[in-house]
Amino acid sequence: MGSHYWKAEPSHLYAFPSDNTVFDRKQIVTHSPGVEYLVRFKQPGTYYLWVKGKGEAGGASVIPGLDGTPLAENADFMGFFPGEFSWIGGLHDSGKRTELPIDTAGKHRVNFWMLEDGFRFQKFMITADSNLIPD
Repeated sequence: MGSHYWKAEPSHLYAFPSDNTVFDRKQIVTHSPGVEYLVRFKQPGTYYLWVKGKGEAGGASVIPGLDGTPLAENADFMGFFPGEFSWIGGLHDSGKRTELPIDTAGKHRVNFWMLEDGFRFQKFMITADSNLIPD
């Protein structure tokens, strides 16, 4: 992790510094800075994860996880562009939304690891509605 960390800005977290570092996905848990949020699920089921963020040239992706384990590669959040913050529900080319498989009700940790620095992470949303697209 070294000199990389999540820097708190007034409206978002910033994957700092922006020096075009790309972390190795195979070692993401031990080598990349991560943030985690404790979320209480009322019931088990399949939930869908959305991320609102924006990138910089050379830095526009984050890897989600559940309870300290990265989700499958087709769940990575890539394709954020400079300019305005935007919502993404997973990889565009897969055509599939990012799923959070919740086996038990109760508290679970939702994780995000820096894949590329320079990413600006504003918020995330979890929904049971597979058709919901955030504004």
